[in-house]
Amino acid sequence: MIKFSFVFYILFSLFLINSCADGIVSECPDDSKSNMPATFSAIQTEVFNKSCAYSGCHAGNLPSAGLDLSAGKSYDNIVNKEIFGLMYVKPGSADESYLFDRINSNSSSSVMPPTGRLPQSVIDSVRAWIDAGALNN
Repeated sequence: MIKFSFVFYILFSLFLINSCADGIVSECPDDSKSNMPATFSAIQTEVFNKSCAYSGCHAGNLPSAGLDLSAGKSYDNIVNKEIFGLMYVKPGSADESYLFDRINSNSSSSVMPPTGRLPQSVIDSVRAWIDAGALNN
């Protein structure tokens, strides 16, 4: 019985290691931003400033899709603003927010930022911020 438990433990460990290598995030440790607060200022600093608000993307003279996510402009450009008949950010409802849909996408062709999916803990913080009313905090 002990030998069976040992073999099971080894096989299960190998499965988890392989899952992380394949990019299955639910079993993988997430060392990045696990303590990111669900506030707009944290989202601006940790998401928009680092992954979105730079020239050629969502900042500068001609931001992509006309959406400027640079500091001081982003909040007014996304909260209660429409795109394609949807709200970029609908306070109180991440599931009805276009921004959340784009960062939470599982499709490599539609996920934002285009450099790759954000860590799940960051996505969860954005969801919590929107669901809590998308305050400018």
